Amino acid sequence: MKDKFYRFYILVVVLAMSCSDDVIENNSNLIVTPSPDLSVTYTFANPVSLTEKDTTFTFTTTLDPIQAVATRIYLSQISGTAILGEDYEMPPFITIPAYQSTVTVFINILSDELAESTETLTVAIGDLRTANAVIPDETISFEINNYVEDTLSINLSWETSTATTDNTGIAIDPIALANVRLFITDLDYTSIIAEAMGTDTKSLIIPATLPDGNYTIIADITNAQDGITRGLNLETTFSQVGEINDLAIPFTNALNTSLPCSSSYAIIARILKSGATYSITPITEKVTLIDIEDYVGTWQGRDSFGYETQITTSLDNEGQLQLTGAGFTWLTDYYGEDITNVAAVPLNVNLTTGKFTIDETYYVATTFQGDAQPDYFIKATGTLNPCSKSMFLDYDLIQLGFSFTQEDVGPGAFFETITKN
Repeated sequence: MKDKFYRFYILVVVLAMSCSDDVIENNSNLIVTPSPDLSVTYTFANPVSLTEKDTTFTFTTTLDPIQAVATRIYLSQISGTAILGEDYEMPPFITIPAYQSTVTVFINILSDELAESTETLTVAIGDLRTANAVIPDETISFEINNYVEDTLSINLSWETSTATTDNTGIAIDPIALANVRLFITDLDYTSIIAEAMGTDTKSLIIPATLPDGNYTIIADITNAQDGITRGLNLETTFSQVGEINDLAIPFTNALNTSLPCSSSYAIIARILKSGATYSITPITEKVTLIDIEDYVGTWQGRDSFGYETQITTSLDNEGQLQLTGAGFTWLTDYYGEDITNVAAVPLNVNLTTGKFTIDETYYVATTFQGDAQPDYFIKATGTLNPCSKSMFLDYDLIQLGFSFTQEDVGPGAFFETITKN
């Protein structure tokens, strides 16, 4: 009996000792799965290119399946000229606790005002010291453009104008919602001098070797998530060693995710370069390039009552866009009238925004069971989208001063979102 008790006591002591961190992290006998997968996810592009400033990059490491022991994952610099503690900060390792699957890691890029050459950094996540997990072939690389005397550094960041979440209520990162391009052009935007694409924040350098003259700083959206329309607030920061210290130009609702193409852009600032002197003039102007001839033709889609659209557009003798056909099927089918006369109505288009109006004007004449009815007038607002080549039309039919939309005759409002055939 004493012998059995003694053996039980020794077993308890051994199990208790195995609960220390060092033993658990390296004791493969207690793993639920001998070789769990370790994956790394992040929202920024890899490699990262940025101008040196205090910036935090986050990524998530995930174990699959969850382990019954803590798993330590080591981080190490495997190449590059950046110096830990001076140019960047990161932990030597992270630990995914037992019975948990993920942990978030931070790498901080540090700023200074020293004129330095471009620095590089490649970080490996996981190495041979990682216990209890399959080693991933995963690295993240950084190119850190430093402030250099006589050059101008430009950094762009953005956020949504209103809170944006997915269907589960989780906030959508503005970086994931839309990819914004930052670029430098000549004064009149006829040629692009330099552009920055593919990272979370955008960075550009105007080098001292660029010829003196006037330049324009512009941003646009190269792609965006479908089905989410949000304005983007931009903030652009300009820096020059010893001369310009983080001059910020905010621009509210500068871009919109419904216009993800080069035909819609934001003019942020204009720069006059004279040697090593840069004069920065904020502009904050939104531009949408509309070619009216792109919108001439027949259109397809359905109106707000479910009828197939009958809209056609043309140019009048003065080159103004005009349309006809809005609400025709509603008039003839739902309202039961026959159209006897039609007028094409002109659109007053703002060629820098794509928005248009139709002032209240004569539209169609009808009969009902052979009897002539009072003339119908129409008024409308809408938008021409140069990226999707679509049209949104919100209109009202008016008869003897009676608004069909206001009186809910339809029932409901008249509107169509349509595309050209």
